[in-house]
Amino acid sequence: MNGTVQDNLSNTLTIENLSENTEVEVAFEPYAGFVIPTSDNGWTVSNVKRTPDDTTPVTEIRKNGTVTFTVAPVSGQYLTTLTVNGTNCLGTISNDGNENKLTVVNNQNGSYTITVANVTNNIALEATSMQFQTVREELTVPEVLKKKYADTDALKTALQIALRTQVDKVNASVPAANIQYYDIQLQYNDGTGWKPATEKHFPANGITVTIPYSELKSGLDSSYTYTVIHMFTSTMKNHEIGETEPITPVNGTDGISFTVNSLSPFAIGWYKNTAPMPGGGGGGGGAVAPTTYDVVIPSALANIVKADKTKAAAGDTVTLTVSDEGTLTVTDSNGKSVALTDLGSGKYTFKMPSSKVNVAFAASGETKPCDGGKDCPSAPFKDVDTGKWYHVSIDYVLTHSIMNGVSGTSFAPNSNLTRGVLIVVYANCDMYSPIYMGS
Repeated sequence: MNGTVQDNLSNTLTIENLSENTEVEVAFEPYAGFVIPTSDNGWTVSNVKRTPDDTTPVTEIRKNGTVTFTVAPVSGQYLTTLTVNGTNCLGTISNDGNENKLTVVNNQNGSYTITVANVTNNIALEATSMQFQTVREELTVPEVLKKKYADTDALKTALQIALRTQVDKVNASVPAANIQYYDIQLQYNDGTGWKPATEKHFPANGITVTIPYSELKSGLDSSYTYTVIHMFTSTMKNHEIGETEPITPVNGTDGISFTVNSLSPFAIGWYKNTAPMPGGGGGGGGAVAPTTYDVVIPSALANIVKADKTKAAAGDTVTLTVSDEGTLTVTDSNGKSVALTDLGSGKYTFKMPSSKVNVAFAASGETKPCDGGKDCPSAPFKDVDTGKWYHVSIDYVLTHSIMNGVSGTSFAPNSNLTRGVLIVVYANCDMYSPIYMGS
């Protein structure tokens, strides 16, 4: 048009503003069209747009034209391969040296929108799709992590620490009772039944995992805040084996869902957000604090036994460090022994029960420390707290008939000592001198 070549393959030329004499020169050529891909087994082609779109048949794109279409797997499946004219559309696209220019858009829903420009031959589309499912099993230590984690408890502890580190960022707290652990495996069906999947089978867009609220814990719903921690069992996404990543799931009507590019160990924790109290400081993220219980270490043991926390929620891991040789015991509020795990080098761990615990220690050669149970000399006295500093001393004076309490069920450990009682005590303990009594 007036000597300028127009970028127009259509049979219609529109001049928007005719303000002068215009010379139009047109060249014709025989029609040449190329077949546009159509749906096949396991995948569909839709949303076809041709430029120009005024040629027939509509199942073809004319030579040097541009065509755009969307490829998607059929319902319930994922694309595992997708190539156009020999180019992998699930990977990084490079147009250098390609006669047919390709543009690929990942729609993040399992489908891809592909544009082929300057078409000069038939468009060869090849794709495969496969049915996948996830299977949730009880957590075990994967083979590649066994050198790092001796058992499942050690793996759970690592996942728990990663999860709590994440929720700490919003000033929230997740007790051990609010954490569920999974070994999530991927399976595929190639038409001959379900089989374990490997990394080569993994869908390009990842796999979506859905877990019902009722499976996590009875009474949960979308009003809770959920955090997912995934531990890598292969090197990927700039993470090494054994490292973790946090995932924010989507709260649905019946459960949470999240999309991942690899599977295996997961920890899922939850807490409840509440509205801040009127006139409050407005802080903290509004999470409901879990019930915690005391870890009681007598003051006499303060320089021998140390705990990494003074309070803990039920199910939390508590670590005790002992600086002397001897016997360490932990009992709950009913006097029942709490199992200890010896980590070596004077370190022990135990799972916090749903009550306070009392820690006792007897150095090598000493009598086993009293656990406050039914054989404890102080047991008959209802006002004696066997977790307090005075427990050992009361046991001593009772065992040696130095003091007998104020009644058969009351010792009055917090009452003042009168002058008359002191004289009687002195007379009773004279044979055991020297004796050192706390005040």
